[in-house]
Amino acid sequence: MLFRSILKSRNNLVKIVDSLNLSYAYYREGKLRDIPVYRTAPIEVSLDSVSLKHLSAPIELTISPDDKGIQVHASTSVNGEEESIEKLFAKLPGKIQMGAGTVTISRSPLVSQLDGVYKVKITNPANVAAAIANSLTINFAENSYTILRIRVNTPLIEQGVDIINTLLALYNQRIIEDKNRSALQTEAFIIDRLVNINDELHEIGRAHV
Repeated sequence: MLFRSILKSRNNLVKIVDSLNLSYAYYREGKLRDIPVYRTAPIEVSLDSVSLKHLSAPIELTISPDDKGIQVHASTSVNGEEESIEKLFAKLPGKIQMGAGTVTISRSPLVSQLDGVYKVKITNPANVAAAIANSLTINFAENSYTILRIRVNTPLIEQGVDIINTLLALYNQRIIEDKNRSALQTEAFIIDRLVNINDELHEIGRAHV
């Protein structure tokens, strides 16, 4: 089905990853397990764009408050060699020079207090796009050939909603831009937007709010 190949195209999904900064996964350290957070972390991490696209292995950071400032531990693998760096910053922003690129850690303009230990995983956007593709289910609704049901499996409701909304915006843009727009417009669907939530993670997340 043409609409499915468009919606799940690698190009579309990489655009979603880039626009929503999904290459950066944030977690708050919990007693039982780390809790994923979305747009509410007190810190922001970035890797220069060229290095991000060529990242061969994830970069993992642990960021925690210290009496003397902000303690950061960064680790990754470059050409099969493990790399581990410890840094203490008196204040943020701060930069860490790694074999995979330059990592910048900044304070979030929306959340002022670093009230716990946070972990960040930086992943190549192409790999994140592939993971989103595996989490997406696109089918016709039961007993219908006009209602399209899009489902994304994620532990974060807000992130799932953003992924679906961005996906549909890109689909609409593709229709407008495509030279065969009139042919594509014959595939008119009512979108049933659904986000699957992992109940266990959701309950744990609520318990730590």
